[in-house]
This record gives sequence, C-alpha cells and structure tokens, in this order.
Amino acid sequence: MVQKKGAEVPASYGVSRTSPRDLIRNSTIFASGNLLATVFRLAGGLLTSRLVDPSVLGLFNGIGLVLGYAPLLNAGISAGLNRELPYLVGKGERARAAVLASVAQCWLLLAAGICVAGLLCIAGWQLFHGRFQLALGWASFTIPVFGTLYGQYYLRILYVTHGRFPRLSYITVLVAAAGVVTVVFVWWLDFTGLCIRGILVAVLMLALFWKWRPLSVRPRWSWTDLRVLVTTGMPIYLVGQLYACWAVLNSTLVLTYAGTRGLGLYALANMAGSMVALLPQAISQVVYPKMSEEYGRTGGRLRPLVQMAVWPTLVNVMVTLFAVAAGWILMPPVVEFLLPKYVEGIPAAQWALAATAFMALTPVNSVFNVVKKQGRYGIAIALGIVVYFAALQWIIRDGVLLESFPQAMIVGRLAFVLVCYGLIWNMVVVSKSVKSINNQ
Repeated sequence: MVQKKGAEVPASYGVSRTSPRDLIRNSTIFASGNLLATVFRLAGGLLTSRLVDPSVLGLFNGIGLVLGYAPLLNAGISAGLNRELPYLVGKGERARAAVLASVAQCWLLLAAGICVAGLLCIAGWQLFHGRFQLALGWASFTIPVFGTLYGQYYLRILYVTHGRFPRLSYITVLVAAAGVVTVVFVWWLDFTGLCIRGILVAVLMLALFWKWRPLSVRPRWSWTDLRVLVTTGMPIYLVGQLYACWAVLNSTLVLTYAGTRGLGLYALANMAGSMVALLPQAISQVVYPKMSEEYGRTGGRLRPLVQMAVWPTLVNVMVTLFAVAAGWILMPPVVEFLLPKYVEGIPAAQWALAATAFMALTPVNSVFNVVKKQGRYGIAIALGIVVYFAALQWIIRDGVLLESFPQAMIVGRLAFVLVCYGLIWNMVVVSKSVKSINNQ
C-alpha cells in the first residue's frame, strides 16, 4: 500500500480543464525560461573555456560522459510516468496515479544508487593507484549523476505532469544562473573548481526540485506496476531516440560531404535552429500531459485531443515565422560582428531557421504517445528521414554547399508533418466510426 500521508495526487489537480489561453501562457513562460537558461549556460560555458586549459576541461568533460550514459538505466520509466500520471488523474484514478509515481521513484532511486556506487568504486580505484585528481573527478560526479537520474528524470517529470511550468522555469533559470556564478571556483581552483561547480549546481537543482515538488509519495517496489511503466514508456523512448537520430544523421552527412571544417561551420546552423525550436518544444511539453489528462477524462476520445492543439499551434506558427524572418535578416550582421570566423556558415544557418519552422506544426503529434500508437509515429519519422536523404542526394548532385543540408531537411520535415497529419486524421475518423457502431 502507498503511504497515506502525502500519497494522494493533490485534489486540485485535473479538476478543471485547461483553456487554450492557459496553454499558450504556460508555453510562453516555459520557452522564455528555457531561453534565458540557455543564455546563462552559454555564458558559463564560454567563461569556463577561457579560464582552464583545454586538456583540463577535456579531462573533466571526459569523466562527465557518464551523465550521457547513466540515463540509459531509466529504461523508459520517466516517459511512462509522463504519460500515465495525467491520464490516470483524468480518469479519476488518483490513488493509482500515486502508486505509479511511487514505483517510478523507487526505480530511479535504485538506478541512481547503482551509478553512485559505481563512480565511488572507480574513484577508490584511482585513489588506490595514487591518481588523486582522477579520484576527485570521478567522486565529484556522484552528485550530478544522482541529480540527473532522480532530479531530471523523476522530480522534473512531476512538475511537467502537474502543469507547474512557471515554477519549473523559475528553477531552471536559477540553476543556470548558479552555473555562471560558480565559475569563480573554476577561476580559483582549476580542475578542483570544476568539480566543486558541478556539485554545487547539482545540489541546488535537487534542493529546489525537492522543495516545491507537487507530489509527495514514498518509494515502493512493484514488478507489476514497473512493467506498466516500462511497456508504456519504452516505445515512447525508442521513438524519441529515432527522431534524435535524424539530427545525428544530418551532422554525420555534413561531416562526410563537407569535412571537419564544414561541420565546424555548421555549428552555427545547429545553434540557430535550437534557439528557434525553444517555443515549439515548450508548447509540445505543455500540451502533452494535458492531452493525456483529457484522454483519460473523456474515456478515450481523440477529437478533443486534436482540438486542444489547434490554438497553441496557430500561435506557435505565427511566433515561429516571425522569429525565422527576424533571424534571417539579423543573422548576417550579428555573425559578422560576434563570430567573424563563421561567416561562411550564415546561409546554412538561415536555411536551418526555415527548417526549424516546421516544428511549429508538431504539437499535435503528442497524440501518438497519448493513444499509444508509437509505431505509426515511428513510420512517419522514418519516412521523413528517407525523404530527407533522397532530397539531399538530389540537391548536391551538382556540388555540395553547406546550405544543401537544411534545404533537404525542409523537404524531409514537410513529408514528416504531412504523414503525421494524415495518420492522425485517419485515427480520428476510424475512432469516430467505431464509436458510432458501438452506439447503434
């Protein structure tokens, strides 16, 4: 049994439906917070790079690769909780939602504990062999890895599923700002300062996530409930990884056809695209849990989910188009002034802005995860990748230009969006027909 004290999902959660205005407001706040946090992270990274020798930073970042591999132990649990928690609340099964949150917390605490123990063993081994700097480095990542698994993959998910985006943005900005302030330790202590900075930032993130957590439950182990989270979350995770591979493939092809210099110049395109993508990503993250909640509340109706995404998508398109136009115009003078070595990458960055604009049309794609039709979503992604690759081969038939890659991405993303919309329309029509037959 879940502990009675603090085990129930708050009674106010999921009682009233979220209006389009609230969705747009939360998305704007969330995107603005992410933008400001990104600026702080860039500033912290730039200052750190200027203060320490590349070999020292390389050593620290090499150990830090563990933060990229540790989330594999998540095994889709967070994705499953992200879908199931609001869905169950929408159905009115609050106690069941609290149980799944307890089980997810137990698993991620266990995964974090395994990683911490492994890092301490490596640190002890380095210390035994007299490698004190390496021992310090491995030991210092115990807190950040715990913060990644438990903080980012459990506590943060609670804020998302409960719609606490203003508070989440506040925490994100504070943590990013702390990353800039704690650069003073890097200036003072070099490698040791890097370790202290990482620990302090992780501790602050965990403390803030914990202080305002919207759901308080105790860890609980249950193979049955764990299986529910894995079977729900793993397909979502795998499809997300397939979509992420698209960007990796694009960079790989840039390296293959344009060489290392071309890939270096293309960093400007990646940076520009990621900045414009902040609002579409924020809207998708805000709309998704509300869709899950609505799906549970309405007994599995699809049409309300699509309708929920209409107004946020229209606002998304208008703002994104404005951002693309402004970025296209301002890109040349800004880059020439701030990054003169990357002037050759301006055309590619401008086209990357245009390619990112298609993401404004994708918030409704969360329907695939809500109704557990990730196979269809995976087909749409795969077709988009194939169209992108074919378009690239056609565009570069007479010669390779750096802007050829985002131009091909435009064609691929257009195909991806059209296939997604077609599949969603088909699901809505089929669902309506089935309900009509059942009502006869």
